[in-house]
Amino acid sequence: MSPDHHTFRWGRWKYPHVTSCDQADIDRAKAPWWDTLSACGSLLVSWMMAALYNNVTCSVVFGLVALAFALHIPVAVDHRWALRRSHEYWRHAEGATLFFPDRGIAIAEYLFFGVVFLAGAASIALVWFARLTQTPIGTTMRGTVFFASLAMTLATASWRKTPFTLRHRPALVLTHDGIHTWPGTRHATYIPWENRPQVTKVVAHRLLLTTTANAAITCYLYDHDFPMGSLPMEYNQLRRVVDFYTRHRRLRHELAKPEGLERVKSLMQHPVQEIEAQLPPPKPRRPRRHRK
Repeated sequence: MSPDHHTFRWGRWKYPHVTSCDQADIDRAKAPWWDTLSACGSLLVSWMMAALYNNVTCSVVFGLVALAFALHIPVAVDHRWALRRSHEYWRHAEGATLFFPDRGIAIAEYLFFGVVFLAGAASIALVWFARLTQTPIGTTMRGTVFFASLAMTLATASWRKTPFTLRHRPALVLTHDGIHTWPGTRHATYIPWENRPQVTKVVAHRLLLTTTANAAITCYLYDHDFPMGSLPMEYNQLRRVVDFYTRHRRLRHELAKPEGLERVKSLMQHPVQEIEAQLPPPKPRRPRRHRK
C-alpha cells in the first residue's frame, strides 16, 4: 500500500472502502439510479425544511443539491453508454498507445461539483445576510452551516480526486517500458512493466460519487492509485490490459506500433484467455550444442 494512502476503521466500517473490479463496475452502472434517488431525497428534505420547519437556508442547501443531482443524471447515463464504446477512445501516437478521456463527461463532472459547492456557499451567505439584516429566514442556523459546510467539503474532496486538464492530454499511456497515468497532471504516475503491475482492487470513497473511485495498480508491496472513475473504461477492462502485457513480455514492443492499438481494442471487448488463444505458438528453442 502506498505511504500516502491511509485506511481508517470503525468497527466493521472502513474508509475508504476497498472493493473488487467486478463490484466497482456494477456500482458505476447503477450511478443513474443513485442520482435519481439522491435528487428525490434532497428535494423532499428541501420541501420539509421550508414547509415544516420554516428554515429557508437549509431548504436552499438541499434544493440546490437536488438540482445538481438532477443535472447529473443525463451525465451518468451518457457515461454508461460511453463504457460500451470504450475501444473508440484509444489512439496510437508518438510511439505509444494512448487512452483519452471524454472531455464532455469530465466537464459535466466538474460542473456538478461546482453546483454542490455553490449550494453550500449560497446557504452560508444567506446565514450571514440574515444575521446582518435581522431577517427571520430560519431558526436553525447551526444546522444550516453544518450542512452547507458538508456540501462544500464533499464537493472539494470530489474535485481533488477527479483529474481534469484543459489541454487534450491522454489519461493513460502504454509504452514498451511501462504505464504512464495522467501525465502532466498532479495525478501523474509511472509504473514500469518490470514491477509486474496488476489491477487487484478498487478504492472507493463513500459519501462521494462512484466516479471518484480509484483503481489500485499493485506492484509488489505498493499500490498506485489511478483515478479512472470518470473515464469511459471499465475497471475490468483496465485489469485485462495490464494483466496481458504483464504476462507477455515479448509483446510489449507492439505498444509502439499500430498492432498494439488493435490488441488493446480487442482486450476492451474480449477476455485475456480468448486473446491468448489467438496468439501464435512460441518458437521452439534450439538445443545448445556442447563442444567436446
